[in-house]
Amino acid sequence: MKIFYKNFDINDQVRSAFVCVEDTTWDCLTKPSSIIILRDDNTETSVKEILAAGLSELAKEYHIVIVFPNPIENGWNFNIAPGKVDDVAFLKTIHENIRKGILGPEWKVMNDVNYLMGIGQDSCAMATTFITLHPELIAAVALVGGNNIPSTITHSMGAPMPALLADCSNGFINYYKALNNTDTIEMSKDALTVYVDSTHPFHKVTIINGEIQKLTGGLVRKIWFDLFYQVRRINTSPKGNICRRIHVEECRFEKHLNDCSLGDNNGIPHSWLEHVPQVVLDNPTKPVPLLIFSHGATDNPMIAADMSKWHEIGEREGFITVYPLASNGINYNLNLDPDYPSDVDFYLALIQYLKNKYVIDSSRIYISGFSNGAGMAHVMCLLHPEIFAAAAPFDTMWPYVKPGPFAPDKFNLEKNLKTITIGLELQKKYNYRMPIWYVYGTREFEYPITKGSGQQYQYDTWKKYNNIAVLPTPEKPLDSEYSIGVEGETIEIIHPCPEYPEYKYSIHKFYSLDGHKDYYNFVLAHGKGHEVHYVDAELAWQFISRFSRNLDGSLNDSKMGN
Repeated sequence: MKIFYKNFDINDQVRSAFVCVEDTTWDCLTKPSSIIILRDDNTETSVKEILAAGLSELAKEYHIVIVFPNPIENGWNFNIAPGKVDDVAFLKTIHENIRKGILGPEWKVMNDVNYLMGIGQDSCAMATTFITLHPELIAAVALVGGNNIPSTITHSMGAPMPALLADCSNGFINYYKALNNTDTIEMSKDALTVYVDSTHPFHKVTIINGEIQKLTGGLVRKIWFDLFYQVRRINTSPKGNICRRIHVEECRFEKHLNDCSLGDNNGIPHSWLEHVPQVVLDNPTKPVPLLIFSHGATDNPMIAADMSKWHEIGEREGFITVYPLASNGINYNLNLDPDYPSDVDFYLALIQYLKNKYVIDSSRIYISGFSNGAGMAHVMCLLHPEIFAAAAPFDTMWPYVKPGPFAPDKFNLEKNLKTITIGLELQKKYNYRMPIWYVYGTREFEYPITKGSGQQYQYDTWKKYNNIAVLPTPEKPLDSEYSIGVEGETIEIIHPCPEYPEYKYSIHKFYSLDGHKDYYNFVLAHGKGHEVHYVDAELAWQFISRFSRNLDGSLNDSKMGN
């Protein structure tokens, strides 16, 4: 691995860290992780010793950025003593740099897979202070040699944090057990004990007793495979929620990297992940549904797969899942800008390729996506409604009716609304309907929803499209816990997560004036930020799988018995 020394400006003080990365950059079908490692000294020698314990090999195989923040000479300020260095601010800055790309944008790591280690007494204390004050930034923590819990924090300040504690005092053990609400001993053998919250399998504390002289390869692998590689922290509550991450080597993805075979856009290369369920491999002549899920801006297909896990539903329900990468590798060309490759042409070519390769049930092609990729789902359904039976977009500000942080000087409302104009004209000509299951969080950018927001343009479009009454959106938010601007004709409240029983959705159902059909559903996710919850796709499938599209463009709805 390469080791870089990097400085950071923290409250008018220069701090430093060693940053360790692979010798080669990642491709677009990779999901990297990060580990921040605190130790009690600030030497490069200690960095090399820790890397030599097996971390270097793991980092290369599993694409991990490793950052070693350096303490000052007086050690870590884990009790947040006034007048001393602000190490919490330092670690927050490290995390923010990791999120953006600590050595450049090509080294960006998603927020959900950042992990923390502490090695030595002060480092374990500092790590514990940080995860207590900012649990939303770290998915799991491993401590080696912790002795004294910081006096300025309590577990009630934090949130559940999966942990592995090696050679740590009872004070640390009891603290992390309380933090994770553990009530059950999952395993006890020799020097190893595992405590777990019986209501949540990932709120877990692993204890390794016995004096540990130094970090070993066996301990490093246990930390990675038994803890870090198991969990993600997702932005579905203010402090985040713990959920499972996918293991790429077990997913049976067919990877297409810079594939030029589709022939669209003058033969430019495209990348995507393809997942075919075992039932299709066993019976390749039976027609099967297809679902396409599009990533968010600056994300990639592997990130989209871990985020949505549509392929796991496809494995169970028997449909093919595809995760494409935007033609420019960053975001989708939603306003049909002729100066950039056409993602619409890319998707049409991709669907045709899949039809040539597999026996696709053309009546059951579905599309979903997150953020900018959700905008792509909207655009494809408006421009080619004859192809798709239903759509499930998650969390987007499409059609971007106000200048955003990216190139505001190029904002053009007329251009951004172009696909809506085309889509509504097609609807008038052919009288299409398009079932939509749309999810949005109460901690999203355009919530609460008011007149003039992208959400209003979006739902007004699909109400017009599906012959649903279009009512004016108020200029001020409604005084209602379930407000989405214009509330649904009916509102269904559900709590679909046994692990997080307080997590809820309010499903606003809007019905067509002809036939009273719930073709538009605005699903408000309470507490969710800009993120995909691990039940979003499950709930979406229950809705969109009802529908199939006939050759004449009309819809069948299994719920209605047609």
